[in-house]
Amino acid sequence: MPDQVVVITGASGGIGAALARRVAGSGRRPVLAARREPELRAVAAECGPDAVLVVADVTRREQV
Repeated sequence: MPDQVVVITGASGGIGAALARRVAGSGRRPVLAARREPELRAVAAECGPDAVLVVADVTRREQV
């Protein structure tokens, strides 16, 4: 689906990072959220220029 946006929490590693790569490879636009900024930036770089990264702890309401 072109122009589809997929928000992925925990995207800095593990299953979240793997899902981010798969989403980006399928032509969708990944929005990546995680607490660990350096790791998140690395995953975003692998996902390409359409990836959007958000450094946030999704357990904290004020950060979401």
